[in-house]
Amino acid sequence: EKNNTEFNPFVIFGMNSTGKTHLLRSIANYLTLNNKTDPESIFFANTETLKNICKERSESRESITSKDFLFLDDVHQLIHYESLQKELILIFDHFHEQKKQMIFCFTGALSLLDSLNPNLKSRLEWGLLVRVKKPDMDVRIRYIKQKCQEKRLHLSNEQILTIAEKFENIRTIQGIILKLFAFHKLVTPQLSAHDFQSILSSLDNGNNKKSRVGKGESHP
Repeated sequence: EKNNTEFNPFVIFGMNSTGKTHLLRSIANYLTLNNKTDPESIFFANTETLKNICKERSESRESITSKDFLFLDDVHQLIHYESLQKELILIFDHFHEQKKQMIFCFTGALSLLDSLNPNLKSRLEWGLLVRVKKPDMDVRIRYIKQKCQEKRLHLSNEQILTIAEKFENIRTIQGIILKLFAFHKLVTPQLSAHDFQSILSSLDNGNNKKSRVGKGESHP
């Protein structure tokens, strides 16, 4: 909103399914919609795409540095490409010297940076590093309610709470809502308690809680 580079680079990290890529895309969308930024001025890619661009085009560095924003996802994949890390250092230096915003995302713990080229690691540590945590109980409940509303799927508060307690992964919850919706749409509009439990059991990924929150236990 300040339209400056006070936090540059801005580095987002965390485990799988914490919404890092979604946040990265949201920032890009905000720039184009609210700040009236030209979408063509944003270089938005993941490590694999960056590798292919640098491999196939000799003028790749110039085409990237001509942009005003650098958004790079899946930075953890860089550990497999030493030459690409060196190329990114040159690109990084240009953006930093020109005071152009960079945002990076990677999956894993902060210690993962130790596996990168020391020069690239130190550059990423220049900026603001933010860890995105797993969605807590309140976030999961609100997400389930939102998806049910979108699909006009009527679940009781007890059923919503059961899903939120049993599963922490948002992608898993998304799959459960989709399966419940398909059952409601294709099998029967009346979802019995047995059907509900059967569907949850078939998708249990080991993230289930042993007991219900409120019986002497705190929220995750």
